[in-house]
Amino acid sequence: MQDVYGIKIDTKNDCLNLGKIIHEDIGFHDSENSTGIQIADLLASGIRRCLRNQFQNNSKVAELLGSLFVAPKKGDIAINLIELRDIENGNNSQISVKNSAYDFVKIISSNNRQMIHKHKA
Repeated sequence: MQDVYGIKIDTKNDCLNLGKIIHEDIGFHDSENSTGIQIADLLASGIRRCLRNQFQNNSKVAELLGSLFVAPKKGDIAINLIELRDIENGNNSQISVKNSAYDFVKIISSNNRQMIHKHKA
């Protein structure tokens, strides 16, 4: 991070300021004219609702969302959860992620498509 962005990693707390990284690279675009942004919006909304258990059959929705993702490589998962901390305001406590969120990631990962399929001859 220091080489690319000039940002030092806080080795004591093993963290960095994500805001400094994305501040210059972030842009907001209207999804009206972009099919790709519309698709990303729908996926993000579905994931958010799944993480909050806002569907009647959350497990089935997680399976269906998982089938839309491509696993980076065999055995890897397409979604990684991160922990957030508020170091700058003196609060070093973790914001906990509910077990249901981890369950969602397991379901979605088990339904990911592989990037390359081997075809039988």
